[in-house]
Amino acid sequence: MCLEMVIVTKKSEYGIYLVDNPSLCISEEELEQFLKTEKFYAPHIQICDPTKIYCRLDSFDFFDQTNIVSGCQVLTDSLVLNGTKEYNQTEFHDRLKDIEQILGSIIVFQSDVVSLKFPNLWRIYNFQPTLPVIFLQDNPNLAEIEFSNLSSIPYFGKYPDVLYAFSNPLLTQLPPDTCENLYKLGQITIGDVSESICENRTSSALPTQEANHTTATTSEFSVDSGKAGSNGTNSTALSSVGKVSLIYRENEIETFLIYVRIFDYKKIL
Repeated sequence: MCLEMVIVTKKSEYGIYLVDNPSLCISEEELEQFLKTEKFYAPHIQICDPTKIYCRLDSFDFFDQTNIVSGCQVLTDSLVLNGTKEYNQTEFHDRLKDIEQILGSIIVFQSDVVSLKFPNLWRIYNFQPTLPVIFLQDNPNLAEIEFSNLSSIPYFGKYPDVLYAFSNPLLTQLPPDTCENLYKLGQITIGDVSESICENRTSSALPTQEANHTTATTSEFSVDSGKAGSNGTNSTALSSVGKVSLIYRENEIETFLIYVRIFDYKKIL
């Protein structure tokens, strides 16, 4: 089976693109206006006179198990949990409870995370338009997730999936309120588990959500070159200029995605 190398983070994927402007801050009112648009991208943007605790990283890295501060209410970039890290599980889970918004996607890939609970998260704006909003794959210890308050996804990107989960053997049941909220927002795609994970329900994006995503096909991806190795081994390296390999299954076809973060926009063609 052919594994295609695909660059999924490109300047051309975005409309409003604000990166590497250290003196720029926007108001919360301006942020709300931007969040009403499609393809908005402004990782770690500074907010002027904030009324909430906005977390940003000067390194322009992704958020992970180790760098979310206590009391953080808004993550200003994607949450990416990848590989094995030393961290205090209790502190990490407590900090997830405070998060109300994520400007970015949630990607949990080949991680050692056991639980992922967001009881107060109500909005996600997907900064990665060529990936599902919540992407969970190859997490052998992940046994429970919670999105009991999620009610808004202003922008999906190319996929209607609010949750895409595959090869998480211990994730066999979702809480009813999480299922209900996710189904109201869009599609749930879960593989390799019992069909009763959400009471055997089926879903499609609701009419109010249709405008927030466009259908994607593999032909729309920007193919970089050739194959990613004869053995299909997944890379787990991820940094501000790094990458992580993801397998996204659509219509039983495996597509090998290379998730690339590039900050020097002049180098993006």
